[in-house]
Amino acid sequence: MEGEEPPPQFFSDIFPENHADLSWVPDGMDPNSSYKLAVRVGAYVKLTDDDGREYCKACNIPKNLDRDSTNWNDLLLEITTEIKLGPKQKLRVTYWDNMSHSYEEIDSDRKLLHAIDMYWDIRRLSLQVRVIRKDDEDHIHDIGRLENMPSVLQGSIDTPANQTSAQTSLETDSSLVEPQI
Repeated sequence: MEGEEPPPQFFSDIFPENHADLSWVPDGMDPNSSYKLAVRVGAYVKLTDDDGREYCKACNIPKNLDRDSTNWNDLLLEITTEIKLGPKQKLRVTYWDNMSHSYEEIDSDRKLLHAIDMYWDIRRLSLQVRVIRKDDEDHIHDIGRLENMPSVLQGSIDTPANQTSAQTSLETDSSLVEPQI
């Protein structure tokens, strides 16, 4: 019949006020499983094979992905390729866990899917990426989780007296800026 609206295809069509705006979903991508990934890679020094050093600026890597086909190893490879990671370095990828109120590391498909699920209502996951040396223990040269907490950066709680910063405050602040997608 003329003038009649087509039946809703997606749950968000039935209750649009309860769901995120999905107008950003590219044609051909399933809007029921699409999400935005905002990756923030902090500035780092790339270590080359010949023991050289190259300064790399902080960067944002925005992506539109499908939850059903997201794979941790493929995502890690994409990030590594995009920033041209040195052979002596690895990535430490974290996200803000709303339940534990700390940055949690992602190192498997299970943890990645847990992070996606945590932010599914807004269909956007922000990841913080730090480049560290392969031979380092993660906790030695990587900045601590407490220091990265937004409340510490805003000065609302005191940092422990014995905690030292691995970065200047400007570098820490700039690495936590939310990338725009």
